[in-house]
Amino acid sequence: MNFKKFALCFIGMLAIMIIVNTNVAYAEETVNETDNISIEANSIDSSENTQINEEKAIASEITAAPAAAPSQSPAAEILQNAADSAGSDEKEISNNNNDNKKKSKKSNKKQQEYTKSELRLMSAIIFCEANLEPYAGKLAVGIVVMNRIESKAFPSDIRSVIYQPYQFSPVRNGSLKRALARYDAGKFKSANEKQCIKAAKAALSGEKSIVYKGKTKSLKGYKFFSGYLSHAKYRIGGHLFR
Repeated sequence: MNFKKFALCFIGMLAIMIIVNTNVAYAEETVNETDNISIEANSIDSSENTQINEEKAIASEITAAPAAAPSQSPAAEILQNAADSAGSDEKEISNNNNDNKKKSKKSNKKQQEYTKSELRLMSAIIFCEANLEPYAGKLAVGIVVMNRIESKAFPSDIRSVIYQPYQFSPVRNGSLKRALARYDAGKFKSANEKQCIKAAKAALSGEKSIVYKGKTKSLKGYKFFSGYLSHAKYRIGGHLFR
């Protein structure tokens, strides 16, 4: 083999080696780039997955949380309070009106519990027993008569109580008869006689207290009166009561 052929063979082999090394290096570089691209892709996917998971968690919390009640503005709150107060006042007024109606009915009922005949008889006995006494004394006599009617120890009606034997002296001495005749004639017009009618109405309506010398006194349970009475508990003018 001459030198020229040897040189050509050497150069050919060297070229082949260079080509092979270049291809190997290129292949390694390509592999490295692919690996880097895969790593970056995995990193991006991981980041996106993390963000998605965070968004899902936030959405889950929002869904699970109860809806907050809408806040009411101060003006709306004031109007609401005013409306509630007005409704409460209206209800209270309505209740008060109903109570007043009930009281009125009760009051009217009390005024209708006695007859004209009972008013006539009560006015006459009060006149006979306490004509010269103040209004408190007149009313006290009427209360004693009503207390007797309510007691089991006495008759249960006005006429029977007043005409019970040995109880009221005007029945025995005739003064009650004369007072009744005067009442029937429409002559009960003096101040004292008008007070007797007023006291009779109050007693028949259920009044149990009198006002004497500026003090209120309950006569509930009092069943006797006289100018001379043993074990008396109260005095009005010339009359003793118990």
